[in-house]
Amino acid sequence: MSDVLIGLVDAMIPGDDCFPKASEVGVHGVLTHRLRELRGPDAYGDLLKTIGEDHGIAAIRRIEQGRPDLFATLRMIVYLAYYEQPAVILAVRSLGHVYNDAPQPNGYDLDPFDPAIDLPDVKGHYVPTSAFDDDPEAPS
Repeated sequence: MSDVLIGLVDAMIPGDDCFPKASEVGVHGVLTHRLRELRGPDAYGDLLKTIGEDHGIAAIRRIEQGRPDLFATLRMIVYLAYYEQPAVILAVRSLGHVYNDAPQPNGYDLDPFDPAIDLPDVKGHYVPTSAFDDDPEAPS
């Protein structure tokens, strides 16, 4: 059955000269695990039943047309699992992109704060603690 999942993830992300196929970085294994986490213990069997005898692109089309909710979950899992893999991160960086795979400890690169456009539109107000009753239930 893993051949079915390998065909599915490779049809979604086939790879090229720069990027590996999804199965080469283990996306099919991550898919199985996360699908069960998100949709319960029967999710893998449900996916295989939905795919039926189809393979690759035909399987994806069957899921997308017949089970759009399942397709949305699959797509999210496959894409996120793929782009978190070290080999894929290196491939993205090899194209000259700054790709910070984890926001901590350095955070993301942001434009400098500009008070002219970044300040909130609303003004708040301050109420000192002493302005509140110590016991709001006490009769006045």
